[in-house]
Order: sequence, then structure tokens, then C-alpha cells
Amino acid sequence: MVFAVIDDHPLMLDAVTGAVASLGTGYVVRGYLSLEQYDEAVAAGARYDLTLLDLSLPGYEGLEALEYFRQWHDDAPVVVFSATHDRATVLAALGLGAMGFIPKTSSNEILRNALRLVLVGEPYIPADAIRDPDDRGRVAQPDATTRPKPLLHEAPGLAALTPRQRDVLGLLIKGLPNKLICRELGLSPNTVKTHLTAIFGALAARNRTEAVIKFQALARVDLRRDAR
Repeated sequence: MVFAVIDDHPLMLDAVTGAVASLGTGYVVRGYLSLEQYDEAVAAGARYDLTLLDLSLPGYEGLEALEYFRQWHDDAPVVVFSATHDRATVLAALGLGAMGFIPKTSSNEILRNALRLVLVGEPYIPADAIRDPDDRGRVAQPDATTRPKPLLHEAPGLAALTPRQRDVLGLLIKGLPNKLICRELGLSPNTVKTHLTAIFGALAARNRTEAVIKFQALARVDLRRDAR
């Protein structure tokens, strides 16, 4: 699998390419300091399974770099990697077709987990995009082993989840893909899929991202209730 990273800062480019390469064997990463360099490589025949794109490239403002990329490489999967990650920017980038949005403040572990999610077809959305704009900057960080009981009256289906399913939910909230959930809990892929189906049903969610968003929303309700 071949990745491309586009970032005009050499040190950041080296750091990101190194983090991506550490995903494991079989991953090739090529770095570019500009969209023009990337364009030249693609014109020469280079093809990438996923591209990480910095928004703050010279000559581009706001989402212009992503807009340019989507215009000229509309069939190329892209994830935004940027120091600017306010809610509006994240949601606008996803609306332009980005498969995920990774803040540059993210740790290497978060970066790798986000990419693993994207590679299995799930978008990665940072916590800032899930945060309620009226919540004064507070983001709930629920733990499936300690938070489920206060949420049961909000989503009755959660009461039917087994302890192991709640373990899966906890790792889902942390952004781990199925493969890592299997490894962490010692479960088979089919068992994890069965547990996820139960979790989606309990939260009336259609996919992983929607399940996380709904669970976060329920946690915010619970935090407000505790504060009263």
C-alpha cells in the first residue's frame, strides 16, 4: 500500500512519513513539499492508495489546497492533516470529500489509529468536530466501563449490552479499528463484528462514526445532569 504526504515543512514531512511508515510492513510512504511536486509525480505515473494533505501550503488559504486537490485528483482518497482544526474547518473538509481530518497536534498513536480507520472505509473525525458548539468547549471522554449506567435511561438498548460488548464500545470510542479491537480483547473478527452490530442497534446508529457521535451526545447530556 502506497501513501503520499504533502507538507511544506521538511521536519513535519519527515515526522509524518515516519509515523505512517510505522503502520507496519508493506506500507510505502512518499513525501512531497508542495502540490506541484505531487502533481508532477502523478503525471509521471505515480499512484497512491491514500494521500495526507496539509491545508497550510504556500499559495493556498483556508480549504483552497483541498479544493485544488479534489478538482485535479477527484478519485484519489485524501485525508487532511492540519494545524487548523476548528469544527467548521473539519466539517467543511469532510463535505469536500476528505475521508478524515487529523489535527497536527495528534500523537503518532492517534495518527496511526485514524489511518487504520480510514483504510477500512470509516471516516476519522476529531473530538472538536463532535463537540457541541454550545457546550463551552467541554468534550466528554466516556469510558465504557464506568459510564454506561448513567446513560441507560437515555438509550435503553445499552442496558442489554454484555460486559464484553461494553469493552468493545470503549475501544470504539478511542478510535481503534476492528483489527486492533480483536488484538486488545483477544476476540475473532466475526465476534467483534457481532458486538458492533449490537452496539449500533443499542445506539440506533448506522456505522462507527454515528455510534461515536451519538454516544458522545449522550455523555454530554449526562454531564449536564450531574452538574445540576
